[in-house]
Amino acid sequence: MGNSCRCFRETNSIEQESIIGTNKQYQIEQQYNKINILQNEQSRIINIQSQIRGYLARKKVNQLKIKRYNEKVNEQLATYSSTILNFNQIKIEPFNYGFDDQNDPNSHLKEFRGQTELENNAVYFGEWIQNVRTGKGILTWQDGSKYEGYFKNNKANGRGRLVHANGEIYEGQWENDKAQGYGVYTHLDGAKYEGQWINDLQDGFGIEKWPDKSVYEGMYKEGKKNGKGKFTWVDGSVYEGDFQNNNIEGAGKYKWSDGKYYEGLWVDNKRHGEGIFEWPDGRKYVGQFYKDQKHGNGTLSFNDGRKYVGEWQFDKQHGKGAFYMSSGHMKEGVWENGKRIGDLYKNSNKENIIN
Repeated sequence: MGNSCRCFRETNSIEQESIIGTNKQYQIEQQYNKINILQNEQSRIINIQSQIRGYLARKKVNQLKIKRYNEKVNEQLATYSSTILNFNQIKIEPFNYGFDDQNDPNSHLKEFRGQTELENNAVYFGEWIQNVRTGKGILTWQDGSKYEGYFKNNKANGRGRLVHANGEIYEGQWENDKAQGYGVYTHLDGAKYEGQWINDLQDGFGIEKWPDKSVYEGMYKEGKKNGKGKFTWVDGSVYEGDFQNNNIEGAGKYKWSDGKYYEGLWVDNKRHGEGIFEWPDGRKYVGQFYKDQKHGNGTLSFNDGRKYVGEWQFDKQHGKGAFYMSSGHMKEGVWENGKRIGDLYKNSNKENIIN
């Protein structure tokens, strides 16, 4: 009796078979649901991929249309430019527009027009959006000046080139009719500036070169050399240091082509303040300067060990000083205009007296 009863065992077997059957049915349903989910997800992915392919295809077609349109506009501008840009018998190549506006979202709104006379008697040839100069174009003035480049809201914006009536050229970035960003200005005599601009003035780092091969590279502020810079002259002389309002001013080093060297303070292109001056023959002055001359207190040393330590005035020993011989012997004295006029002693009260 008990659990060992055959009837009980048969009942348990039937219940177990029923549970197993139910579990299998549940598993089948779960697998079927997963298959449905995967199929739906796959269909959704295929649909998204199809939409993306369609979008990319349409985008490619639109970009191709815009490129062809831009190529045609660039060709028309180049042809027009070649007929009007000629200064002093010097041929200037048409401006290279490139495809800066290839991704312009307003490309479909642009309209290319031929020569259009403006209120100020200037003539514009190029793109418009409605009646606003926007896009690529060429603007010529009555004095002969010509701008080729990009426009926005009737003003030069983006890359462009302005050729002045006298033949001088600025090519670079523009913002609201003013040079802004990186640009190159070429003067009629061949002098050239390459660098940063703000509000139509050199501002930031730039390099300026002159026809005689002199070169400045450094900082500018509001159109003038200001800040750290390096100036190299055609004879090989080099200054490196501070500039202010186009002048050497502040702390800097100057090396002359003949070997002389100065390091120290400057005011208005002159050695002024504390500094060190060295000669090729070994002489060395350490002390104060005034308008390019030794003035104040300073020490002049010779390569054989001699030296003068004392006062200076207008590039000459003047006042109290001490002269040291190569042997180490020292004699104090008083100098006037570079000549020693007497010895300097101290009396019993330790006051200086001249003999």
